[in-house]
Amino acid sequence: MGPIGGGATPIYVQCELPDHRFYEAADFLVSGHPWPKQLFGPVTLNFSYDFEWIDPRTREKVPLSMRNDGVTEKCSMLVQLQRNSFIQPDLLFAYNLEDPRLYGFLSAVVPKLPFKLRAKNFRRRTPLKGKDGFKFQRIRSEKLGRLSEFER
Repeated sequence: MGPIGGGATPIYVQCELPDHRFYEAADFLVSGHPWPKQLFGPVTLNFSYDFEWIDPRTREKVPLSMRNDGVTEKCSMLVQLQRNSFIQPDLLFAYNLEDPRLYGFLSAVVPKLPFKLRAKNFRRRTPLKGKDGFKFQRIRSEKLGRLSEFER
């Protein structure tokens, strides 16, 4: 815990809480509602959740790729609770666009998601040459344009 941004007046104070204190932090955030309107804060609760896909049809883990350091990739969900809250999923899929298994998997998963997947949000992730990180490119695919067919 400590001030961020240096100087006599910090930009914000960041606290990292152990997982078991999540509900206490969420209760604190809710108890102050409505917070004063301002650009940031005064209180924001950020947390993320890493997960691996389970195919609902087989109940088996869907293997994702392995990074160069030997760690298996995972999907994540970032949640930011504040005056204007949001949820940002970072979903990795084990299959290429051309692989029919992707569409079988999506048809099983999409109806169970608590949000809509939109084709415009899909990106192809390509490793950068000679350095760590990825380049993200928008995907244009007629098949992805039919995602709404998979919804409930």
